[in-house]
Formats: sequence, structure tokens, C-alpha cells
Amino acid sequence: MTNPEPPAFKRTFLARRGELTTWLTENGQSADDAADITAEAFLRLWAHRHRFPPEEDPWPWLFSIAHRLMLKTRRLTRVQHATAERLADFERRHSAPPVL
Repeated sequence: MTNPEPPAFKRTFLARRGELTTWLTENGQSADDAADITAEAFLRLWAHRHRFPPEEDPWPWLFSIAHRLMLKTRRLTRVQHATAERLADFERRHSAPPVL
């Protein structure tokens, strides 16, 4: 995909967007996260389009990027939940007793 014309990129986007978003939701991503990951993967494909010969299907690369972004999103969500739980526990243990 050496510096493709916008129509070529658009064709790839239209052909693969639904497939990628569906795969992400089937693997546990919310619809919003799947849409965000799909958009980010295509942005990265656009930024690196010079790496692909015109006859090469960028699907393996695009799928790999989306898979890594999905794992990153899962890690971030786990960290956010754990941090919220630790903060709530800290506040319970260190809150001042009510003043009568």
C-alpha cells in the first residue's frame, strides 16, 4: 500500500472496518471501545501506509495493531478499577469519625 490514493484507503476501510469492529466486540470490548480501537488502528495504518506495497493486503498488520490496542485497553481498565478500589478502601480506613 505504497502511499495509496485516498480511494484505495477508503476501499480498505470500508471492506475491513465492520469485520474488525465485530471481532473486537466478540472478544469482550464495548461497542464504544471497539469503535475507538478500530479508528485508532486505521489511523496508524494511514500513518504507516508507505510500508505496504500496493498489492499487499494490510489486514494482518491492521489486525495485529487492533489486537494490541485491545489488550492495552483491557490493562488500562483493570488498573483504573484497581485504583478506584484502593482509593475507596483508603478513604474508608482513614475517614474521620463523625462529629456529634
